[in-house]
Amino acid sequence: MPVFKSSRSEAWGIPGVAILIGVLAIVAGVSSLRAQFRWFGWCLLGLGIHNLVFVVRTWGQFGALTVAPEGVTIEQRGARHLLLWHEVRDCSTVRFGPFIGSFPATIYRLRSLRPDLVSYFLPGRVARQASDEPDQQHQSMLQFIHAQLRSQVH
Repeated sequence: MPVFKSSRSEAWGIPGVAILIGVLAIVAGVSSLRAQFRWFGWCLLGLGIHNLVFVVRTWGQFGALTVAPEGVTIEQRGARHLLLWHEVRDCSTVRFGPFIGSFPATIYRLRSLRPDLVSYFLPGRVARQASDEPDQQHQSMLQFIHAQLRSQVH
């Protein structure tokens, strides 16, 4: 069975880029308002505020995930959490994510039965695969997670 890993650099990169673009958009928005480009200034302010609110809402919750047949390992905030599949509540697309340009667009949220453990991530690639299993690299990390969740009864 495949083992999938998400990227640690993306776990730090998404909030970092969202902060940078948010601050730049706010500065540009204020400058546009002062230069009498009202509608453009308000749009930039809205974009910047949206990004900063997203970062505040998800602060410390972006993690690196390792997904295997046994469960999910989440590395975030300097800790490692192992969740068996029956401890994973759901995995869903994050609506209203940040505007971060050409960065990979879709961010996902994995929630556990523990209310204090939520992780935001970008899906990763196959890290390793057992040699006795047929080639399953066509299956994505998300397809694998959803298949495991469907097989569990909560």
